[in-house]
Amino acid sequence: MENQNNNSPGDKPKEEVSEMDLKKLQENIHNELKIARNVLSQKSSLTLPELAALFNNIAYTGGGIDHTDYERKQWTKQIDNAVSAQGWEVVWGPAWHYPDMVSESDACMFIAKAKQEQKMMVVIRGTNPYSLSSWFSQDFDTGVMESIRDLDPAAPENATIARGTHIGTRILLNELPDPVTKKSAGEFLDSLSPKPSIIYITGHSLGATITPPYFLYLNYLLNAGKNGDQSTLVPLSFAGLTPGGKNFNRYFEQMLDGIPYFRFVNSLDIAPFCWWSKQGVLTIYDHEGCGPFYGRPDIIIDELFHGIEGKYEEIKDKFLLSGRCEHSYELWETEALHQHHVATYLSLIINNKKLQEKWDESIKRF
Repeated sequence: MENQNNNSPGDKPKEEVSEMDLKKLQENIHNELKIARNVLSQKSSLTLPELAALFNNIAYTGGGIDHTDYERKQWTKQIDNAVSAQGWEVVWGPAWHYPDMVSESDACMFIAKAKQEQKMMVVIRGTNPYSLSSWFSQDFDTGVMESIRDLDPAAPENATIARGTHIGTRILLNELPDPVTKKSAGEFLDSLSPKPSIIYITGHSLGATITPPYFLYLNYLLNAGKNGDQSTLVPLSFAGLTPGGKNFNRYFEQMLDGIPYFRFVNSLDIAPFCWWSKQGVLTIYDHEGCGPFYGRPDIIIDELFHGIEGKYEEIKDKFLLSGRCEHSYELWETEALHQHHVATYLSLIINNKKLQEKWDESIKRF
């Protein structure tokens, strides 16, 4: 197999190719999302995975540079209306976090409740692509690992996650109050009486990476470490990176207490290989029917994985979605962005019969 990085787009400079690719990416994602929403609008009801994937798309609304009170109210209204259209209602948030002296939010979350049932869903937004704080303080801060004992006091000291994932989780705990009540999400959920029968915890990308440690935090807070004692907590995530090592994974599996963890992974997405398999990232498009692509950023990949070999272990539960290669791009990085996009995951989830069969079988346990 020819090394993808040696393929060239001809005589065109990479800047020109990149500009053309990004324009195609915007068009493709826009069309993909339009088709997905049209399909969903024709369904009388959504499956839970479809609903979670849609809510993760909705969570990317707002959070940009124009964070005046008026802009926030407009973002909130858009999210409220989109959630309400599915028979749910936003009961906490949406809330955005802005680091000091920074104009782009690095975290967003909301909690929705089913209007006719005692079920709730905690939705954690992924990386804001315009937020350097999201990238460098959360996604890429992997060289140091920290214990989760401050998130879950019952956890063993050696249950560790990436410092960046720890920072992202702590923001949700301590620095993201509801704009109206000023309560954190944990305080809000803990104050409910009766407690919801089921609380789903979901996120995309960075939000998916944070989903397992946030699950452990809520499980200790609400159920004293025994899942289902008051509320059954069900994590399901999309495009998540690896949060920690083997000791964290073992403890997470133990605290699931038989509840399945639906970790949705696009087979052509590099993010779920981070940070346990550099080789997986490098060779993901080295197969018949996908690629070759020009410009794989080997130097950047080497730097991101430097010094962390063996520290991280993939969480074993995974539902593999069969990715569809997009042949209109020339650059490796554009294909990677497309395959990781929240809209791509939504399109892969919709009407996925294999997924629904597995989901139906799994939920019989709780």
